[in-house]
Amino acid sequence: PKHSVRSRCTRAVCAQVRDALDVIEVQAQLNPGTPREVVVVGGGYSGVELACVLAERVRDKGVSGTVRVRLITPGSAILDKDAAPGQRQAAQE
Repeated sequence: PKHSVRSRCTRAVCAQVRDALDVIEVQAQLNPGTPREVVVVGGGYSGVELACVLAERVRDKGVSGTVRVRLITPGSAILDKDAAPGQRQAAQE
């Protein structure tokens, strides 16, 4: 099943994100042969930070081989505006 959370980050939305991630991680542990994907839309500072935190959480839970975190942005690069070149490069890695 798909889990979708679309809204500004409030406590309720944060709880929805956490709950959806819990479900995805449990499913990944129970059925490691089925790949799953978490998509973060927006390549600005908040989107990059969220994608990094999610990737770290997935890695720490031991399901990084099954759950993929993807960052999607409408621009040609992440942190396209106002970012120093070093920040942009670190985010892309």
